Amino acid sequence: MQMEKEVDGLGGTADGEEEVIPLQKVNWEHHGPWSWVSVCSRPGVRWVCERTKSDEFSEVASGLTRTWSRRLKMKRYRPLQIKYPDPALALAWKYVEGYFEQSYDAVFGIVHRPSFEARLHAHFENPTAAAQDDGPSWFALRNIIFAAGSRCVLAADPTVSFVQAEVQAAQYFQNALSVFSEIIFGHSGFTAVQALALMAFYSEGLGSPALEYPLCTNAVQLAQARGLHREPPKSWGLSASDDLNRRWLWWAIYCLEKQIAFRSGRPSLIDDNNISTTIPTSAPPGSTNDVEAFTLIVRHAQISSQISHRIMSVKAFKQAPAQVLDTVHDIHNKLQELLHSLPADLSVDPSESGDSRRPRPRWTQSLYLHFAIHGSLMATHIILFYPWIAARFGTESDPVFHNQVLSSSKTIANSARQIIRILRSVTTDIAAPAWLTFYYPMYAHINLFVYLLKFPSLSSVLGDLALLDMCTGHFGHIEHVTNSDISFHFPRESAALCLKFIKANQPQGRERETAPGTPQAGANPTLHSNRSRNDLEDIDSQLTSSASRDLTNGNLFDAMDIDVESWNIFSSIDITSDLTAAFGAFVPVEKETNESSTS
Repeated sequence: MQMEKEVDGLGGTADGEEEVIPLQKVNWEHHGPWSWVSVCSRPGVRWVCERTKSDEFSEVASGLTRTWSRRLKMKRYRPLQIKYPDPALALAWKYVEGYFEQSYDAVFGIVHRPSFEARLHAHFENPTAAAQDDGPSWFALRNIIFAAGSRCVLAADPTVSFVQAEVQAAQYFQNALSVFSEIIFGHSGFTAVQALALMAFYSEGLGSPALEYPLCTNAVQLAQARGLHREPPKSWGLSASDDLNRRWLWWAIYCLEKQIAFRSGRPSLIDDNNISTTIPTSAPPGSTNDVEAFTLIVRHAQISSQISHRIMSVKAFKQAPAQVLDTVHDIHNKLQELLHSLPADLSVDPSESGDSRRPRPRWTQSLYLHFAIHGSLMATHIILFYPWIAARFGTESDPVFHNQVLSSSKTIANSARQIIRILRSVTTDIAAPAWLTFYYPMYAHINLFVYLLKFPSLSSVLGDLALLDMCTGHFGHIEHVTNSDISFHFPRESAALCLKFIKANQPQGRERETAPGTPQAGANPTLHSNRSRNDLEDIDSQLTSSASRDLTNGNLFDAMDIDVESWNIFSSIDITSDLTAAFGAFVPVEKETNESSTS
């Protein structure tokens, strides 16, 4: 990963990394410029600092990347010298029941419950003989189900803390991880693919180290090596049940990999044009597969793949503005169609009180579809929304492009609101996945934060500030539940910075239209009808004012020669260094005497 030598706004050479940091000490993580950490990139931080006329955000962003990076790897990982024993018989079956009946990823039917239970029964009846059955793969598979199942069981026990539950579940996960090398480098088959897939899903948990990327990568490669992405030949003579299990396993891995690639901004390992395995329309008898929900999740993953390929790739970044607008419109329409096709029992209403109305797995599936679709809507429009990316097009004077920037800003704000409004219905415990409790809430918070900095004088500002506070409360609750083991202060600090900026930019001689101090539970996903037209006019006015000021004073990004060669400026996040030190102190711009309300 290259890092531009780019300090104090000066562009550097594309291969200048060695001039700044010795290669052996580089600790950068690649994330695409559209990812949730884009605002923590150098251009993102510089834009916020310029907008707020303060260098305060550089430390706020640095704190986020430092805190987040701690969860990317396991602390002091050492291979197990002695493996943990299987749980007692009764407890093992309790964990198995917990996994298949309460775990979110059971919906994917990665493991056929009757087959697994028969195999586990044989294992406990004769462990020595059963160990010869599949060796490391079977050892990993049963242990990862014990790990995931114990989470579900312990999440329902109020006497067990989050940290205690994670420590107990982690024993079985470490067992599974201890045979990782044997699975990858030894002889392995279908069971190995199942085990790796479940290990990746387990790593999606809130309390887990974020190992899902390497685990899912290996699951994909092993699955493709076994030909799961291709239609099986009839000569194999697979039974109907085996054929369905094989197909569903592939599509489960596909969905997970596309989601991980999408939110990290990294290229997918799966070429959609090389898949011939069809999506089944039924599940094997006894399977926990929810065909309806799973099929909708696959449809979303396929659209997500298009976003990554058609909007977020290096090739797409070279497109002309007109092509970009056409692509954004096309994918936006696909996502809206998917959103409107959700059945009533998989739709989410912010007035709902959580999983009390539906079984937890079904409610979590509903939340996933709600968060994922709105997250994809934001990602689809982000290239036109983030100023440090949109500046690349240099078409502020084009009315078509200008109007699309307005529309994209509004779409992103609406989707961010829809995610944040539902957070009060999210159950935060050891069984909750990180995409539900961390990724989508943080993505929504950051985008609404940027929206408020761009348009600080809208009539919706008070309601949006309340939503930022709601998101801050969500992350405060996570810190409380986890006994400060998981602690992100970015929402609180950025919300405070945003409030300070809003107060400093109140329109002179004008009373802002009152917006609700607390977001209404059943609020419409679009802006309230009685103010949407006024807000759109306000957005247009503020955006025009900002563009005019850039033309007068020089655009913040003029010196950066924004093109595909500058890609790494946007996509490299230093996960350890102090961003303030990297920039030098920010020198506030002197305010003009007749400064507009959006300066």
